[in-house]
Formats: sequence, C-alpha cells, structure tokens
Amino acid sequence: MEGHGPAILSELALLFMIALAAALIIRSLRLPTIVGYLLAGIIAGPFAFGLLHDTSQIRDLSELGVVLLLFSIGLEISPSRLWELRREALIGGTIQVVGTAALAGGLAVAFGLPLPVAAAIGFFISLSSTAVALRLLGDDGQLDSPHGRFALAVLLLQDLAVVPITLAIPLLAGQESGAGAIGLLLLKTVGLIALVLILARRIVPWLLDRVAARRSRELFLLSVAAIVLATAWLTTFAGLSPALGAFLAGLVISETEHRHLALAEAAPFRELFLAVFFLSIGMLLDLGALIAAPWLPLLMTVVVYLGKGAIVGGLARLFGRTPAQALRAGAYLGQVGEFSFVILLIASSTGLIGEALMQPLVATAALTLLATPFASKGAEKLAARLAARHPEPVEQLGAEHKEEAGHVLIIGYGLGGRSIAKVLRALGVPYRISEMNPVTVQQEKANGEPILLGDASRPEVLEALGIHHAKAAVVAINDPHTLRPIIQVLKREAPGITVLVRTRFASDLEELHRLGADVAIPEELETSLQVVGTLLRRLGFPGETIRRHLDELRQEGYRLAPSTIPWAHSVQELDAIELRSVILEEQDPAIGKTLVDMNLRQETGATVVTVIRERSSLLDPAHAVLEVGDRLVLTGTEDALISASNLLRHGKAVENAAQHDESASPQ
Repeated sequence: MEGHGPAILSELALLFMIALAAALIIRSLRLPTIVGYLLAGIIAGPFAFGLLHDTSQIRDLSELGVVLLLFSIGLEISPSRLWELRREALIGGTIQVVGTAALAGGLAVAFGLPLPVAAAIGFFISLSSTAVALRLLGDDGQLDSPHGRFALAVLLLQDLAVVPITLAIPLLAGQESGAGAIGLLLLKTVGLIALVLILARRIVPWLLDRVAARRSRELFLLSVAAIVLATAWLTTFAGLSPALGAFLAGLVISETEHRHLALAEAAPFRELFLAVFFLSIGMLLDLGALIAAPWLPLLMTVVVYLGKGAIVGGLARLFGRTPAQALRAGAYLGQVGEFSFVILLIASSTGLIGEALMQPLVATAALTLLATPFASKGAEKLAARLAARHPEPVEQLGAEHKEEAGHVLIIGYGLGGRSIAKVLRALGVPYRISEMNPVTVQQEKANGEPILLGDASRPEVLEALGIHHAKAAVVAINDPHTLRPIIQVLKREAPGITVLVRTRFASDLEELHRLGADVAIPEELETSLQVVGTLLRRLGFPGETIRRHLDELRQEGYRLAPSTIPWAHSVQELDAIELRSVILEEQDPAIGKTLVDMNLRQETGATVVTVIRERSSLLDPAHAVLEVGDRLVLTGTEDALISASNLLRHGKAVENAAQHDESASPQ
C-alpha cells in the first residue's frame, strides 16, 4: 500500500506529460484537444507502448470526470435557453436520437446481435460530441448561424437524453427484470427527482446564499463540491447512476443566482478530469488489433458519419433550413460523442457488451471524432456549391415596402442588425432586412418590419431587397464563410453601393477590403478602444486627450495611415461627435416653441438632425411648433448635447460647457 501511492503518482505524471505534448500538437493543427487526449491514451495504454499497466485507478478518476461533466451540463441547460429552442430540441432532437438508435440497432440485429445488445449500440451511436461540435462552431463563428442554432438544439436534447439512456442500460442487461423491478426503479427515480426539487426550492439556495455572504472562494467551492458529491452518493444509494445525481445537482444550482459562479469554479476541475476520461478511453483501444483488421472500424466510421449526417441534415430541412445549411449541420453532428463512451462503459460493466464488440466501437468513435474537423471543412465547400446550383425560391417584400428608394440593406437581424434598424427607424431612414432564421422573420413580419427570408449571397434575394436603389448595405452576420461571398455579390450587382461589414479580427481587414468592403470594422480592436475610452472618461481625462490616444491606438491597430483608410477620418469624427435622442414630455418648457425661437444651435452648439412625430420626420423641423411626444434627434459633442438637453427640458443651457473637460482633468 505504501508503494502504491508513488506508483499511481508517477503514472499520472507521465500520462499528463504525454497528454500535454499530444494536445499541443493537435491544437497547432487546429483540431479539438479531445483528439489529442485520445491519441495520448492510445500511446500510453497497454496495447501500444505499455507505459501504463494498471489502468483501474485511472478509470476511477475518469468516472469522476463524467460526474463533473454531467454536473456542468445540468448547470448550462437553463430553462430560458431550452425554451428558446424548444421546438427544434424537443421534436427534432428526439426524432434524431430515437431514429438514429432505431436504425443503428436494426442494422445490428440484422447482423445477428441480440436485441438488448443492438439497442445499447444504437444508443451509443445516436449521441454526438457536444464538446467537439460547439468548439468547432465557435471557432468558425457559426454558433449563431441557422445551422449552428439547429445543431445546438439537437445537442441540448442529446445531453438530456443521456439520463434516461443510462437508466435503461441495466434494464437491457437484465440486471433489473420484471414489472416489479422496473416499477421500483421508476419509483426511485421519481422520488429522487421530487427530493431534488425540494432541495432546489428550499435548502440549496438558502445554503449558497449564506456561504456566498462569507465572500470566501474556498467555502463556496467546498459547498458546491459537497452538494454535487452528496447528490451523486444519494443516487448511488438509491441504486441509480452517480452521473444522474450530478446532473440533478447541476439543475438544482442552475435555478439559483449562483449558477455562473458555480460553473466558473467547476470548469477547471471538469476539464482536468475530462482529460483523464478521454485518456482512459484511448487506453481501451487495441492499436494492434485495429492495424491488423482495420476494415470493420473504417466501414463503421463511414456508415455512422454519413448516416447520422443524413438524419440530422434531413431534420434540418424539415425545420426550414436550406440544403446548404442542412449539409453543414449534418457535418458538425456526424461523430460519436463523449457521452457515448459513458454508455459504453456502463454497458461493459453490466456485461451487455463484451471485449469483442468493445474494440470496434471504441475505434469507430475515435475515428469519427478525428474526422469531424475535416468533414466540417469539406461540408463548407460543398455547401457553397450546393447553394449556387440549387437556389431557394426568393420571398418578396410586401407592396407597402416597395415604393421607397435610397434605402439601407441590413444583412442579418441579430443584435447588431436590430440596433442598426432601431437607429435608422428613429432617423426616418428607410431600410430592408435579409435574415436566414425563419422564426425571426415570421416574428418581425408580424411587427411590421420590412424583412424577408433569404440568403443575401444570391442575386435574386438582393434584387428582392431593391439593391439597385439602395444607398448602402450593412452586413451584420457572424458567419465568416458567408460574409465574403455576400460582399462580392453586393459589389458585383451594385458597384456604387457602400458596403459596411464587421469582422472578428483586425487581420481580416486586408482581405475584406480587397473583396470590396468600403468599411470593415474589427470587433476585437473597436471593442478594446471603447474600453480604453470609457476607462479614461471615468478617470476624468479631458475629451481631447482621450481622442488623441484613441487615434494613436486605432492607427497602430490597423497598421495603416488614416489617409489610406477611406473611413478613418469619419471614425475619428464619430469619436468626437455623438448622437442623442430626446423625447419631449408635457412639463418640458420646449413644448409650444420652435427651434428658431429657442436659438438651440447658437446657444448649445448641438444640431437637430430631425424631429420625429408619429413615426414620420417633419419636413421643416426648425419652424415646427414642438409637441408632446416629439422625438428630437441631436448630434454634436458630449458637452453640446448636455447643453441642448438642458435647454429643451429646463429652459437653460449648461453654462461654461466648453470648460467642462478642463475642470474634469485630474490634478
């Protein structure tokens, strides 16, 4: 026993060194680190170099990794997110899991396997990798894309499905048989869930509130660990899976205001033990057997990936995605996931799946995980060709939106697109919207927005948006693969149109300008400038000092002289000139007066861009008698806007506004 501690310590140290080297190599190739962990486990395992011989201790640590993974998923599955994706998750996700399991199980039965074994294999294949799919979607900037949202909905349902599947495996293995045993198991499960709900409403929030009041990170971490492990032990005591208890513990804490803090504290431990879990899975793979007989695992890999991809893609089409988007969704979810290994280990421990089936299944899962990055990249190229060869029918805007010209095209109606539309609406500037999410389009049409469902990289869609009469186009989408063809088509169809785009990285600027973007704004740079500007204003530095430093940072960030960036001077001016909207109320002294009467521009230095009354701009705002509810859109420096607001609301401009910056300067 005395020598056992150092032995396991030395083996863990060696294992983690191999895992670190493999992960560094894999990440340099832009592949998920999970693949590196699997390869490290294969190398260190007893079937390859035999660096580790006794893997039972590592297997025990890996089970703790599964418990923490299920706990974090319970934390992350918030009711609001699940409700937002309820239709695609509950219907599409359920059909995917049940349909894939049924088809895979049916094929296994056709090859002579018993029905319980075939069902376990079907469940094993039905689940995809949440870690790999979300990592790749995030790296490609496609989490908010139509196919990204559908993939997320299916993954959420798959994660939820793990709980009943893990409960079903012992039943399939015959450990629980008869109506009485099944009824007792269901009774235990329902009773446990009821107990957890009571804890969620009463005890856990009370406990975490008092621990958090101590403002001790150590105490909070200990309390979370105690809740997770106690719930896992409680489920084990009831004869259920400890992973189920961890999942329920996550759900309990997710209903409290401490959810995000708990997730942040658990994340490092989850990643560490999850690495151990995948290392232990790699150790299960007999590399020699795979090399000696590679055809069965390779054939299973192709069949599984194409079959799951076809099912996911078909469901995506049923839920309104285009063929190109359906192809992308299928490519991201074609692999076998991390929870599949959980099911496999449970099936193996119950004797349902023996060593003869274990090796081809582990090899298939590992190969599908390895293939996912390459399959997703290939799907992007095929999707682009598919979109060009098989265009979708183009929706038309209603007659009420067709007469106006000189409008702005808004491509994408997420948070950025909504903000642009809100400002244009306030200023009385006409606009047209293109969006790929059918639910969003349906909702916004009901609100009267000029929006249509269509891919803006297609000339027919741009024609329906009235591109030949548009002044400018703002591309506000998160998918970098779709961004580039949209810019090219916009400039090809309307060479004179001004194209504004956003991008995540400043390194993309040169390519986007070359493709035809007139204004390309990198989020990472402009966000950092906003943070610096806000910080300096809070510290009391004058506006001119702030603008000078922001100009220097901007020029350094773009690595170009301002004269070579067509919009650089405009951006610098926008730093000094702001936009503000003032809605007049009944008690304001400006009611019943005109802007000429108040001499607003001479008194304050601010300019009234327009006056909005009942959603329409006044033709002669300077001489119009102001009324309750009028929205005055003002532009000018910060001091001028403060003075103008005071003049409109209190009848007197701020005195010595020009000296405001100097007085605020730190001594």
